[in-house]
Amino acid sequence: MVFRDEINAAPEALAGSAGEDSGSVPFSVFISRNSHGAHVLLLGELDMASAPLFQEKLSDLIAEDPGDVVLDLVSLEFVDSSGLAVILALHKALEPSNRP
Repeated sequence: MVFRDEINAAPEALAGSAGEDSGSVPFSVFISRNSHGAHVLLLGELDMASAPLFQEKLSDLIAEDPGDVVLDLVSLEFVDSSGLAVILALHKALEPSNRP
């Protein structure tokens, strides 16, 4: 799993550098910040193996009070129920009534 603070390449370029024989892209999260909030790009498969680490990274982001958060799922190849649970928890945490 890869976590980076900035998007350094287009998703197509990142997907091509996976280096796995199975053809799947390892799960990666790229977070970029600007004056309006954060852009979170997900690559690969968000499943029960990667969801806990993704949750941890999102918890760190939420603690920083990022403003608006755009969750970009265009390069996500697969998501299971544990991944959806993390996404729904993010949505709930960022609702105006749940913000400090």
